[in-house]
Amino acid sequence: KMEAYLNTMDSIGESILNWADPDNQFRGYTEGWFLTDFRTAGSIALAYVAFVVIGSAVMKSGVAAMDPYPIKFFYNVSQIMLCAYMTIEGFLLAY
Repeated sequence: KMEAYLNTMDSIGESILNWADPDNQFRGYTEGWFLTDFRTAGSIALAYVAFVVIGSAVMKSGVAAMDPYPIKFFYNVSQIMLCAYMTIEGFLLAY
């Protein structure tokens, strides 16, 4: 069953790539890299949609709200670090 899912995701990804780049002019640069195949991207998107649907159902059922401050704090600090890293890498690559 999992093999059928993976084959379906691969064929969908291949169809999208053939539509977007019929001459295969821009393909292959990131082929084989971690998280760059369509099955992984599709699975992440499906997991996100499932998380949103299940989370919405749980929140509507009357579960007590939690304070998201620790999550927001960690998220904001990680975004600052990642943006700083990308900025420094960009400058190093540019000059």
